[in-house]
Amino acid sequence: MAKVLLEMTAVFVGVIAALFVFAGATYFWARRRLRRVATRLIRRAGGGDLSVGGVVTTLRINRHGVSTGLARRRLQIDVQGAVSAVHEAERAGAPVGELGSLAAELELAAHALDQAMASMGTAGVTPVVLSRARELSSSARALRHRAEELLVSAAVPGHQALVASIGTANQSSTARRVARARRGLLPR
Repeated sequence: MAKVLLEMTAVFVGVIAALFVFAGATYFWARRRLRRVATRLIRRAGGGDLSVGGVVTTLRINRHGVSTGLARRRLQIDVQGAVSAVHEAERAGAPVGELGSLAAELELAAHALDQAMASMGTAGVTPVVLSRARELSSSARALRHRAEELLVSAAVPGHQALVASIGTANQSSTARRVARARRGLLPR
């Protein structure tokens, strides 16, 4: 009983210490940020620019850093998914053909683009570079889709015929249900 109480106390003290550290870091970050904003506002007021646009510019948040980070993360996720799907299809014995070399080229291109985006910084990434990242992500998703199709076709040999027969059966049962509803046999 005493050991459990001691362990619970240690966990409680640890959680409280972590909360204090987080609160302190948040306090110092907010204080530094507010000092920067106050300095910018004082400079604007001293220059006579108290327009709404000037104040908004003073309070600016760098949205480019957010979109750049999201684009880089999306690119990494898509490329990793495509490469792993191609490897899984190869391991399952699916006839991947040149997908392996395409995955390797895609990985190299994504790495080079990611390095370029990282070196540009948050404010330097242009919409052209972001669109290239989106195009590369789209290509990675298409490659992953193709590799998964090959994997499924290798895992379930009659997959297309099975899907077609299920679709036909579902359409015929739906057609019968609609016909019965039109004749008033099913409650609405």
